[in-house]
Amino acid sequence: MVPGHGLSYGNGTVISPKGEAPEREDFRAVVLKGRLADAVSRLNPKLPPEAVAEVVHVVLTPEHPSLVQNNRAFHRLLMQGVPVEFANAAGEKEVDLAQLITSFPRGMSTSMFFKLCCRAPRIRIASTRPSPSTTPKLPSLKLERGIHPARLPL
Repeated sequence: MVPGHGLSYGNGTVISPKGEAPEREDFRAVVLKGRLADAVSRLNPKLPPEAVAEVVHVVLTPEHPSLVQNNRAFHRLLMQGVPVEFANAAGEKEVDLAQLITSFPRGMSTSMFFKLCCRAPRIRIASTRPSPSTTPKLPSLKLERGIHPARLPL
């Protein structure tokens, strides 16, 4: 890992649903919502918690049925920000773009990244192909010209 760039490393078994410090409800959860919310509030300090929760919801909810369209929409959110409406400290309604990433100094993003590393269990799959010695031989059929195979007597 590259120190000083906001990158951290963790063991996936620790944050698994039954781990020491679970951060996901099940293994289908790809995004760690708590870490995403923490990063959004760090990058957008003036947003209240309700607005941060709204940003997380917008980021995690697909807009389109197509994967390609969703990827484009997510890229737009990354590059332009997430539009969010909230009440500021004075109680006035405010609209802002919540940033998901910061600028990229020296080719790296300074927003927080977290790499999950855990060993995948090794699964041995037994061969489902029968051995040639146990495979029964089927009689070969000679088809005459003009006879459809489905019309052959059994």
